[in-house]
Amino acid sequence: AKQIYRIREIRMNLLAGDAEHMPNDGKSMELVLNELKKQEKALTSMFVGSTTTKTHRKSFTVSVSDTDRAIQLPLIKFSKEQGPLSPKANNGDMVTLNIIRTAEAVLAPEQPKKGGPVYEDKLTSSKTTITYLNKTIYEKTCAL
Repeated sequence: AKQIYRIREIRMNLLAGDAEHMPNDGKSMELVLNELKKQEKALTSMFVGSTTTKTHRKSFTVSVSDTDRAIQLPLIKFSKEQGPLSPKANNGDMVTLNIIRTAEAVLAPEQPKKGGPVYEDKLTSSKTTITYLNKTIYEKTCAL
């Protein structure tokens, strides 16, 4: 804690122009201030801790039949300690893919000679969502 205080005091003296050994130019001043900032950050992380972020990218291919209207697939499980895991893993929280397709009835191209009109379903749109911990983290609706 004393070292952090000392670094802050040195930085304040440099900025106020009260330091014994001032840097010659602006570039030197910037280098000194950046080094002081780096040292202070390293020391404060011992008290506060630090956060490490990792990015994972994974692609999925999903085959959907023409008759499926609603699809719910487990993609992966995610653990804060271990990162992405298999959907069959015992730990972690599930990340789920949901696809809901909507259709409307339209007249069939080939109508019978007798009887009433024949209709068939035509898919009109699809809504895809990915959920994690009951929160939607991705959503897209598109026309088909």
